[in-house]
Amino acid sequence: MKEQNSNTEATAFTVEQRGIDLVPENERHGSPRDLIWFWAGTNMSVFAVVYGPVLIAMGLSLAEATIAIIIGNVVSYAVLGLTSLQGPKVGTSTMVISRAAFGPNAARGYAFLNWISIVGFEAIGLALMVAAAKSVFGYFDIEIGMPGTIALLICLALLQLLLPRLGYQALMLVKKYFTAIFFIAFGAIAIYILPNADYSSLAGGGGRAALFAGIMLMLASGGFSWAGTGSDYTRYLPKNTSSRRIWWAVVIGNCIPIIALQILGAAVASVTPLAEDPISGIPSALPDVFFVPYVVIAILTLLSINASSMYSSGLNLQTLGLKVRRTRAVFFDLIVGGTIAFFAVLAPTFEDALGVFLSLFGLWVAPWAGVYLCDWIARRGKYDAESLFPTPTNKGMYWGIGGVRWSAVVAQVGGMIFGGLWAEVEGVFTGPLMQASGGVNLSIPIGFIMGFLVYLLLAKKAPEPERPGLGQLR
Repeated sequence: MKEQNSNTEATAFTVEQRGIDLVPENERHGSPRDLIWFWAGTNMSVFAVVYGPVLIAMGLSLAEATIAIIIGNVVSYAVLGLTSLQGPKVGTSTMVISRAAFGPNAARGYAFLNWISIVGFEAIGLALMVAAAKSVFGYFDIEIGMPGTIALLICLALLQLLLPRLGYQALMLVKKYFTAIFFIAFGAIAIYILPNADYSSLAGGGGRAALFAGIMLMLASGGFSWAGTGSDYTRYLPKNTSSRRIWWAVVIGNCIPIIALQILGAAVASVTPLAEDPISGIPSALPDVFFVPYVVIAILTLLSINASSMYSSGLNLQTLGLKVRRTRAVFFDLIVGGTIAFFAVLAPTFEDALGVFLSLFGLWVAPWAGVYLCDWIARRGKYDAESLFPTPTNKGMYWGIGGVRWSAVVAQVGGMIFGGLWAEVEGVFTGPLMQASGGVNLSIPIGFIMGFLVYLLLAKKAPEPERPGLGQLR
């Protein structure tokens, strides 16, 4: 075991050359326990803390916010756990495996949507890092102006490039140590804030509509935001790794830290009116001496999240069809995400833009996850790996019609339409059934369920080359 660990650490800082191509058996290593450290190190961040105050600002009581946090995270990360199970069996990324359900050409569209979503999350993280770094200069009364802001953005953007360019091994190793550092830091914050929180000030209630809106926010920002990347981080595990252990590792590694931090954030809302601001909010509830250490930790946690996002983003660009190495794809990602982050730093309505982004993201990703998991269940987890990589002379068994399996595409569209009926995108539209049900937002569960059911119905009736592996459903 010591020899294996030393080999892992030795290879962690060499650049991973593999992209979405199949991982051979002799390169499979690790155990589900590694996923606990990986996901805990990813989600133990200042950005997780801020969702608690956001729920309070939506009108929820502390008890209601806690319910929304627990339900939203447990359900969404259970879905992420399921989309992580295919990686060891097939040996490639989630979006490549989705070709079995949607067809290779249709999967390009979903890879693009997932890439856009990931870049959006990256830009949010980078913008917050810039704001955090600027706050340190402000703390010492140093005005850096626009040239300084641009310089900070470039430096932080380049810094966040390091881990995703190195690849899988580096991410797994560094996240393990990050988890310990973040646990100590946030533990110290909790010890100081929780005894001083005014829980009586959070005893009101937002009602049923606010509670469901809070749950939808937790679903979209939680496990569903990573659903299209689950197998990206399990494809290096041995093929015979227990699926049950993988699922539990993903759920535990995500839920325990993120639920604790979000509830901490809700408690912070009773201490300071600035709690919604992830950069200056929490420090305002702490002694001045903690300001700079807190900001350093904040930047490190955001770097940790973006490292995972950029790694998966490169794989999505390859699935999209770009003939570019994964190590070079992250540079393209860096430019696009950095540009969006620059405008996000300047935007006066950053929080509103985040809400719209998460609402639109949830509308497409929920039915996609329903279709993807229905196809996996129907195939009993068995895929023809070579067919996931069609060639001009061998289209493979998942080609469908023109590279599209229309049963999945129709199910996706149907799920989006039904989800949209119960959705609300602030300032854009409100679904008619949401209004009729008293303002209850059910867009993500309805989209997921309808995507699953419509695909189940259509796939059973599809002609044979469109329906490989689904005969068991009869």
